[in-house]
Amino acid sequence: MITIPAADAAAHGLPAIGMQLDAENQLIVSPFPDGDMYLIASGPPGGRLLFQVWKTDEAGRDAAAVRRAVEKRFTVPSLAPTTWGPDGTLQLAGAQRPAVAYLSDKGFMQTGWCATLVAHAAGTLLVVFASGAPGATSISCEKVVSHPSLAPVVRSFQIIEG
Repeated sequence: MITIPAADAAAHGLPAIGMQLDAENQLIVSPFPDGDMYLIASGPPGGRLLFQVWKTDEAGRDAAAVRRAVEKRFTVPSLAPTTWGPDGTLQLAGAQRPAVAYLSDKGFMQTGWCATLVAHAAGTLLVVFASGAPGATSISCEKVVSHPSLAPVVRSFQIIEG
């Protein structure tokens, strides 16, 4: 299990939100790699495979709010949404949450993404999952999070106090 205590988040200038997850040793986890990021977990080379948790100022809780948070966070052309998938839900951190799927980039680096928001008294998290999707014309959250390296993260991710 990987644990990020709320006190560590606060020490890095982020809202004091603690989290825990099990990457089952398939992802390389780096806590606090960026000023607004709690953690990034990435897979082996050869294509995109990511799990990221970001601080967001988005106040909404529906799929439109998730899209706004994604569009604000991912402005680099290779990461920005090019095709939105259907709105859906994702069971994460003990609740069914509105989620959006989208594709970014082209060719070999085309990536399928699934994003959702996790609200906490201390702030809101933008949680994103990504896996390679070369040649895809559509995407869904179910497709993205069913990747064998991401599914354990989805099942185990939780917000912890302290």
